[in-house]
Amino acid sequence: MRSSAMRTGSMGAAYDPTTCTRFRGTVSREGPLSALIAQLLVTALALAVAATASLFVGRAARPRLRNGYRALLGAGLAAGTALAGGALGGAGPWRSLVVATVLALAVAGFGPSARPWVLRGLLAWSLTVVAAAAYLASVALWIAESGLGPAALVGGALLWVLQLFLCLVALAQLWETVEALARWDWQRRGETDREVAAASGRRSGPFVSLHLPTHHEPPELVIETLRHLLELEYDDLEVLVVDHGTDDPELWRPVERFCRADERLGFFHLDDRPGHRSRALNVALEKVDPRTQLVGVLEAGLEVEPDFLSRCVPLFADEDLAFVQTSRDHRSWNLDPYFRGLDRFHAASCDVPQRSRNERDSAMFTGAMGLVSRDALVEAGGWDELCATEAPELGLRLLQAGWSGLHVDRSFGRWTMPPTFEALKRQRYRWCLGGVQVLRRHWRSLLPGSRTETNRLTPAQRWTHLAGGLRWFGDLAALLLTVLLLVGALDALAGDGRFVRRFGAPLLLGVFCVFLTWARSVALLRRTTGTGRRGALGAFGLSLALGWVGASASVRAALAREPLSLPTPEPNRAATWRASLRGNLVETGLAALCLAGGLAGLAAAATGSPTGLGVGLLLLAQGVAYAAAPLSSLAAARAELTPELRRLREMSPVRTRLAPGGRRRRVGPVLVAGAATVAVLLVGARAGAPPLGGPPGTRHDSAGTSAHVSAPALGPTPSVGSPLSPLSPLLTSRTTRTSPPATSVPVPGTTALARPTPTRTPTTPVALTSQPTPTLSPTRAHGRPTTLPTKPPRTKKPH
Repeated sequence: MRSSAMRTGSMGAAYDPTTCTRFRGTVSREGPLSALIAQLLVTALALAVAATASLFVGRAARPRLRNGYRALLGAGLAAGTALAGGALGGAGPWRSLVVATVLALAVAGFGPSARPWVLRGLLAWSLTVVAAAAYLASVALWIAESGLGPAALVGGALLWVLQLFLCLVALAQLWETVEALARWDWQRRGETDREVAAASGRRSGPFVSLHLPTHHEPPELVIETLRHLLELEYDDLEVLVVDHGTDDPELWRPVERFCRADERLGFFHLDDRPGHRSRALNVALEKVDPRTQLVGVLEAGLEVEPDFLSRCVPLFADEDLAFVQTSRDHRSWNLDPYFRGLDRFHAASCDVPQRSRNERDSAMFTGAMGLVSRDALVEAGGWDELCATEAPELGLRLLQAGWSGLHVDRSFGRWTMPPTFEALKRQRYRWCLGGVQVLRRHWRSLLPGSRTETNRLTPAQRWTHLAGGLRWFGDLAALLLTVLLLVGALDALAGDGRFVRRFGAPLLLGVFCVFLTWARSVALLRRTTGTGRRGALGAFGLSLALGWVGASASVRAALAREPLSLPTPEPNRAATWRASLRGNLVETGLAALCLAGGLAGLAAAATGSPTGLGVGLLLLAQGVAYAAAPLSSLAAARAELTPELRRLREMSPVRTRLAPGGRRRRVGPVLVAGAATVAVLLVGARAGAPPLGGPPGTRHDSAGTSAHVSAPALGPTPSVGSPLSPLSPLLTSRTTRTSPPATSVPVPGTTALARPTPTRTPTTPVALTSQPTPTLSPTRAHGRPTTLPTKPPRTKKPH
């Protein structure tokens, strides 16, 4: 019904009834459930941010209160703060009481699992989980009550699943932060340190076979490693060198001649498995001494300490222990600022998470400088030849079978760092590729459930491995955020800004969350690695520079159903800006797009659009992140090098070697196509909104533009480490029952086929491989059997 008077629309703006028609009953005030969820989200988020920030103040010390009393105290603090905040905000007493009750129950519920944490850690984790759940509930409620059509409902559901995934990624990152800063109980770490210290002076024991796979390595580097191994203070050992696929005899012939000089050394050359490390390890396993009880894995360039075996082998007195993994240091890490940052980056990404995982018997077996029981290895079926990171995959299979693993927080060897930034990218690509492959194959065994004969993982082991696998998708989440922001910048510059307006205030909150996450990462690096401000910034810059590598590897691993090839980019030997940009074309292009989009967003903000300011600042931040890649390449090219690093740089391969059965797959076009699809859908959603001046459900402002009167869109994709930034469904006081255009974001590579979990056979060992034995060139000073004798597995006491 029309009226000659101006009336107030559902969004608080006036509209002219002569030009706009309003349906009766389509606009209603916010329901009590939506208001309750909104208050719960805001309260939990504010308390979680405060608790997380408090973790960086002081050190975690043994608390005076017992765990149960700490949980009750934390529940009381959360409830009291929620009641006080509700009173100050003018919320109803019953609604504030419900919010306080939910927060108190959450803190008390997580109390038993957070026993090793101080109170600040319990509050940071439990309140963040509540905030994430409240956000997802608010989005689900909006989808259910918006009256969407079938197609729009499917799109909204897909976007909700995407946001659920991003929340899990952010929670996995937060878990590692809380474990590193809030844990006070390091019982297993202390016991292991005491056992290792007491094991000095032992020169005999279980026979150890050390395996050194090589591929296009400088012979002098391999020979130097062998010399260090011959100085080990342990008598019962052998060292097997397996060269796989090196086509230049001048590289492996000198190593073969060196191995002839000592009966403890053996050498094998494989011609038919180029670049296949796990196949080389399986061949070495077939050629071990019959007395072998333990198998060790090494890398070329390692300087192994003489007491490595004498201190670590006695740990296998525990019959249930399957593997021991030690820490590693870098050689010449203090030579240049670039290598100092690289050393700190590796320490933060490898050693720091291992300490907390070890306390829950969930340590990751990384391979090099590690020992594994031969019986456990044979029983598990040997090394997986279809996984880029065979050691972590084996470690997870051993834990599933009921074995135990141990991390020794002490370095017994120093290894050579990647000499170029391109070599670092290849290493990171392999690690991320393998991490996603492991998650894809074993994700079913990591879900909550009861323990079975084929899956004996405890709840703590399942969560830590699941969180570690999800962490590899952080770079992909940042890329998806970049695509959404670029579409928003394009709409703000060339369109009518309707898409940007739908983001609302959460964009400004997103700016705060991104920079807060960056500050948290730098502070965490300083706290956990003991480095200075410059070292922490250098390590953090390298983590940003490897963003595209992680995103492309995660997508590729999720899509591929066959062995994968590892790309080898051409190293930057020119040490010029041109070479750095040419070697990082994708990152440079993304940086240019983000910087241009950021300027467009700032230009829109200058015209009075506050959301344009949020888009602009977020895109500028993403542009800086991608620009870190060519900057790091230039820094690595200009870094001071030792002679061995210079030799490695000169020998850096420029060809791409394929794994067996692999085909070249270009991920760039896949991601570009996905980004284009997202852009088309989002722009189409904006274009599909009601036209200016016409149908019911629109309103006009004083400038004559119209906006659809409906519930806001689901908001932007949250940034990595901050799953709670998009709050747009909760920032509107009124909603409608009309159907807004659906916005769906396709996620490339989300469908993955899981590999069946290997089962543990108590009577007959699993064959190591079904493939024929490759052509070998053995050089041994003593005879060895060509096949591995089978042994019945040991009977272990139940866990």
